[in-house]
Amino acid sequence: MRNLSNLSSALLLLCVGGCASVVTEGANIARDKVVVSQNIDSARAGDVEAQYRVGKALCCSINEGEGFYNTPAAVGWLCSAAEQAHGRAALEVGDIYSGDVVSGIRVLRRIAQKAAGNTTRRATAYAWYRRAEELKVRDARDRATSLWARDAFVR
Repeated sequence: MRNLSNLSSALLLLCVGGCASVVTEGANIARDKVVVSQNIDSARAGDVEAQYRVGKALCCSINEGEGFYNTPAAVGWLCSAAEQAHGRAALEVGDIYSGDVVSGIRVLRRIAQKAAGNTTRRATAYAWYRRAEELKVRDARDRATSLWARDAFVR
């Protein structure tokens, strides 16, 4: 009987957690839309920080083309910022090309990414991580080294 009670409690927590994830993801989308609307004009005018914010907000979702998120556009904005020596933008581009496109606690997007898989371009990711390292981004060297080590075993 106690096992049944524990199982019921676990299922209830899972359901509540799933509902919370939906609400949280909805809040994330709303926030990202505000970030884009507040920064898009400045980004188009060449403001590096605005380009970074727009790129980060537009990235990334399993529903590409069906909603707000647009990874190719995100990469374009992030690359524009990275080309102007924005280190965090270079790191983000590296993350995207390494296949790590979901940041933070976005449970539904992480599950969707695992289910759909992702396309990686490790050599491109490595180059962007090294660029971020040149621009003094703290985590860039570790990510490049980790990516290189993973690739060594893939061959």
